Amino acid sequence: MRLEELRNICPHVIDILKKALKAGRISHAYMFYGEGDFKLDLAIRFAQAVFCDVVDDDACGECASCKKVEAGIHPDFKIIQPEGVIFKISQIRGLRGEIPLKPIEGDRRVFILRNCERMNLPSANALLKVLEEPPPWVVLLLLVSHPSTLPPTVVSRCQVFRVQGESEGSIKKELLSKIANLREASWKEVYELSSQIGSMDRMELVSLLETLVDFLSGREEYLDVIDEIMSLKEGLSNRFLNVQMAVDRILFKIKGEW
Repeated sequence: MRLEELRNICPHVIDILKKALKAGRISHAYMFYGEGDFKLDLAIRFAQAVFCDVVDDDACGECASCKKVEAGIHPDFKIIQPEGVIFKISQIRGLRGEIPLKPIEGDRRVFILRNCERMNLPSANALLKVLEEPPPWVVLLLLVSHPSTLPPTVVSRCQVFRVQGESEGSIKKELLSKIANLREASWKEVYELSSQIGSMDRMELVSLLETLVDFLSGREEYLDVIDEIMSLKEGLSNRFLNVQMAVDRILFKIKGEW
């Protein structure tokens, strides 16, 4: 199970993770969000790459460490998921008791937390304390349906990536198709599309905006919209930019309702 095998599905995520592995600059916390179980597959492959005895920027899938992670028996690797309907605060407290322990076989300990959207506020606050003062050997991989289900203080302490079990090309094609038919779309459909685009990973959003400019180029009625798109693209590095509001404005201009 190698990260490289997922390149056609989420190339930008794979690039970032592999560069971090190669440079030895692995973050203490990552958040993978999206629907379905693909994010768990990615997290396990990343854990294998962290422990791999052979390759420095991926998992070989054949060494003892890779096989132990795949089998779920590596002493420095653990998957934690809710015990029942919600993520109990006792589980997070248990994690807080484990992370100070040094690795047994490698130089890292990796914890995957599944279904983090099922944390209540006390559980999330307990997790925040873990994220604020992690030992240097700990890597936390949070899997969640969407970052908005967790407090911003938790999200801000993670490197956040949107991952889906389908190719970025197919997602982009679907979004462009919806944009092309905005004039016939209902208000509800416009807002749903805007929310989907506004929640995209910044790198994915840049790619979509570039494709959208190409799609609209040559149409005189969209010159003003293209300027708005370029302004949004250039302003994405500004963390104070209200991306959702900018996307709303662009889509309603394309629909002809602004």
